[in-house]
Amino acid sequence: MELITNAQMALVDTLATEAATDPTEALFELMVNAGRAVAQHVMRKYPQRGTVLVLCGPGNNGGDGYIAARILDNNGYQVRLVSISERTKGSLPERASQYWGKTVETTSDMMSCHWLEQVTLVIDAMFGAGITRALEGEALVWAEAL
Repeated sequence: MELITNAQMALVDTLATEAATDPTEALFELMVNAGRAVAQHVMRKYPQRGTVLVLCGPGNNGGDGYIAARILDNNGYQVRLVSISERTKGSLPERASQYWGKTVETTSDMMSCHWLEQVTLVIDAMFGAGITRALEGEALVWAEAL
């Protein structure tokens, strides 16, 4: 397996959008491809189709999570999706959230339940690998709970 750095991934994103006729659509296609790749990995690694918790943040990484959640749901997984923040209207993550098309739960909904012990897998789509600040708010609540 080859890994690339955050800087290399940023360059890939930049080159993909610069070469595109419609940069916004190119970025959304990258988001869809990333979400699909996550879902495919989960389906290979966890074929027993357990319960998956997807934690989505406000940015494009959150958008990847919405896409992965929908694909997993379509393939027989029980998916619970929590958004840790509001999505900006008209943004790519907001568009991806429409693809999910089901209930988006809140931290308060989930923390009041004891179902977390039955989760097979958690997909962290809160922030990308390039985050440079400490977790706070809902993200910190989830990191501590998990």
